[in-house]
Amino acid sequence: MADGTLKVGTITTSSGSGTITLGQSGETVTIPSGCTVTNSGTATGFGFTNDEFFRYYQGSDQTLSNNTWTKLAMNTAVESNSNYDTSNYKYTVPSGKAGKYYIGISGNWLSAGDFDNCIVAIRKNGTTVVSNNIRQEYYENNFCAVLTTLAVGDYLEPYGLQQSGGNLDFRSPGSTASTGYIFGFRLGA
Repeated sequence: MADGTLKVGTITTSSGSGTITLGQSGETVTIPSGCTVTNSGTATGFGFTNDEFFRYYQGSDQTLSNNTWTKLAMNTAVESNSNYDTSNYKYTVPSGKAGKYYIGISGNWLSAGDFDNCIVAIRKNGTTVVSNNIRQEYYENNFCAVLTTLAVGDYLEPYGLQQSGGNLDFRSPGSTASTGYIFGFRLGA
């Protein structure tokens, strides 16, 4: 039938199993406004799949010098399906994975002292995109997150800064309290 309308209740293969193809290469299959598509099987080959995610923490406490931005050695995966470099503590957006990302960082400082300025930050291509500054009062934890657009080749790095007046440890999971970690996941293209 050429340029006609096919009206049926059910379409199946002649054998009762196999593949049914609608359209061919170069054509567009249109579902008109007001129609509902119901899927009772497995949907493959269309739609968005959250296929890029990571969360890394430090394998051990890391000493940060006073008033010096330091890259945080987050090199141990909690969960990951990504392009995170554990030797350089850096996530780089791989080919085909550009889009909107939700990224965040958490920090925990090994000190019972009170002082200003314990900061965690994520840098994108060398520039801070999100940070959080807290007043340290007895083993504080700080956290921040942001929704950002990342292009292929963009990179993220975790940083910390403390102003205790001396050296201060950034905690690892092996410590007695919460830990520092960096995370991210792609929300859509």
